[in-house]
Amino acid sequence: MNTQLNELAEQFEDSKRVVNELVSGISPEQFNERPAGGGWSIGECLDHLNVTDTDYTSQIEGGINKALEKKLVSNGSFKTGWLAKTFIKNVEPPVKRRLKAPGKWTPQSNIPVEKTVNDFIALKDKYIELLKRSDGVNIGKVKIPSPATDMIRFPVYIMFRINAAHQRRHLWQANNVKNGLKK
Repeated sequence: MNTQLNELAEQFEDSKRVVNELVSGISPEQFNERPAGGGWSIGECLDHLNVTDTDYTSQIEGGINKALEKKLVSNGSFKTGWLAKTFIKNVEPPVKRRLKAPGKWTPQSNIPVEKTVNDFIALKDKYIELLKRSDGVNIGKVKIPSPATDMIRFPVYIMFRINAAHQRRHLWQANNVKNGLKK
């Protein structure tokens, strides 16, 4: 894979390691315990990522297929414009401002640990598989709509970057929840 795609694959691979560390040593009750000051539990953070990742990987896969159909080839280097940089910066941790999740991405409650973690890992593997499929494809050329709103359209490459940042945001949030759990 080219350097940019490989870096993204490493970020998704790292998030699998982080989630395993995150859930290590906590009970199902702690996994679902919301912070005293409000906000999502660890389980809700991960459930939200699973729901959004299901939508995003589907959109990204469609964009890759479109690029393949059009025979758009490239070995990189993919550009990140100012709007994309700003969007990515807004989802990176540490969180400077909270954003309300669209209703369809609001997490469930009382979430099973094992299934949630297994789904999380499977979705990261899906991102990595899609990155591998993207190698040699001009994913900087094909724009796809965000599953959140059709008003936002970014190239497939940028959607990968946004989602890598989104992973970090909610894993950071979940880690903060874990650090505040009653021992």
